[in-house]
Amino acid sequence: MGNQDVVEPANEPEDSYQIITYVGQSLPSGKGSLKSLVLSRFMRSLRYGNNYFELIDSDPYFQVYEAYINSLLARPDTKVKFAVLSDDHDNVLGFVVIENHKLHYCHVQKDYRRQGIAAALCKEPFSVITHITHTGLTIWNNKFPLVKFNPFA
Repeated sequence: MGNQDVVEPANEPEDSYQIITYVGQSLPSGKGSLKSLVLSRFMRSLRYGNNYFELIDSDPYFQVYEAYINSLLARPDTKVKFAVLSDDHDNVLGFVVIENHKLHYCHVQKDYRRQGIAAALCKEPFSVITHITHTGLTIWNNKFPLVKFNPFA
């Protein structure tokens, strides 16, 4: 993985994974790339994890939302943090898209949830979330009740 800003241990007892941070604009792109992973997981989990996004016809949703996510990644202060296995950086456990104090999206692969990975990815303080899924709604209500939801931020 090239062009990353920071590689840091996740401070887990076993240090089984690390957090790697990229500036959104410098995400490696192309088929099978980190950018493809972010676009795919972000669009799919939002579409199928939010009742309102499920109502949108499929083709317009994927076309327009890909462009929208690309615009988020192009913002100068957007960072994308990946939790990757320490001994295999190609194995991504989860990621977060964050900009200043705005959490745009957090995704952890199903098999790795409830292990503190999202908490490690979201150590940076945030006061606004811009996207929400059924799972995210539960986490927001239970852990971040003072954080504001603003899809326009």
